[in-house]
Amino acid sequence: MGVAAVRLILVCLTPWLAANGCGSASLVAVDGGLGDGGGDHSDGPDTFVPAPYSLAGCFLTTADVQTILPTSGVGQGLDPLTPLPGHWYWSTGCRWSDSANGAYVVLSVEGALTLEGNAVLDSSLGLGADGGASVMAVDGVGEKAVYVNDAGRSQTLSARFGSFLASIAAYSITPDVPEVSLVPLMVKEIDGIERARDL
Repeated sequence: MGVAAVRLILVCLTPWLAANGCGSASLVAVDGGLGDGGGDHSDGPDTFVPAPYSLAGCFLTTADVQTILPTSGVGQGLDPLTPLPGHWYWSTGCRWSDSANGAYVVLSVEGALTLEGNAVLDSSLGLGADGGASVMAVDGVGEKAVYVNDAGRSQTLSARFGSFLASIAAYSITPDVPEVSLVPLMVKEIDGIERARDL
């Protein structure tokens, strides 16, 4: 399978399509490789830096998430896709839920290990805006960020920074969660990863 097939697998596991019937809201372990791991690239050492899995983590607290879901319980980690030889990317995440009304928030973080993986993450930004969902670029968050609002169902803010893609998705929260409420959460997550990288 090529990049397009891997992109479909990755996108169907990320939050913005989970609410649209493509997959489950939880990330599950699948083979993100389906290739040779990238091989030798002549683009030079400064064009692509793999995202180390050691930086994977949810830097949001339950108190952070309660700014958009006040009745949220304690967060739970999702099944990670850990890096193995030949994989193009890794992914991990956390979920906070209100079991009483079915509302929940999912944070997912993916990191590219190869140029192919980086291309998959680039092409995944903002996908899932079908069925009438609106897409809006958001400035000042990461290198590029997109807010997808599937009104009455889910709202997702996704951001690319370095070799990472992070997404924060709010499901079944009334009223819809605006992008201005998701931005501080994304900024904190990005800051947490960048601080861990600088240690």
